[in-house]
Amino acid sequence: MQVVDVFKLLPRTDCRECGFATCRAFAVALGNQQTVPRNCPDLDRSISANTIYPVYGAHGEVVSTVAIDSDRLNQGAIFNRQKKYIAGLEEKLDSLIRENRRPSWEGRNADIRLSLTAREVEVLRLLAEGCTNTEISKVLAISCHTVKSHVVHIFNKLGVNDRTQAAVWAARNRLV
Repeated sequence: MQVVDVFKLLPRTDCRECGFATCRAFAVALGNQQTVPRNCPDLDRSISANTIYPVYGAHGEVVSTVAIDSDRLNQGAIFNRQKKYIAGLEEKLDSLIRENRRPSWEGRNADIRLSLTAREVEVLRLLAEGCTNTEISKVLAISCHTVKSHVVHIFNKLGVNDRTQAAVWAARNRLV
């Protein structure tokens, strides 16, 4: 068996599941009969498999052999290996999702939204729409001093310093 021909069959992913550092090293070892094809998870796609049985003569010597086509003898092992591979991929995917997951603004600020009073939410919506304190006071029929008090409470609860930051928070949390 030619090493180059074997190498062409391999996935060239260098997955190391065969026990070798590279697919090239596996191909060389296979050519030198230091490993077997079934050790590569991607070489289990054979078209057919033959099992060769010896035929013994009267004195115990091998007089011939019989090759019998057999379905894959190791279907269970292949299935388990594929299941293990998929589980590993799912675990890696979950890990990547956990590492890259950033809590949404809504998730991080859900408790803040609950701590805003209904009136503060109304003031915040109007503030986010660009209304001045005077305009807010007219719309809500409250004094400018009360609006200013609500704005201060909103800033404190949201941890922001100005109207723009409060408006951005409101937009991200779908209040406007």
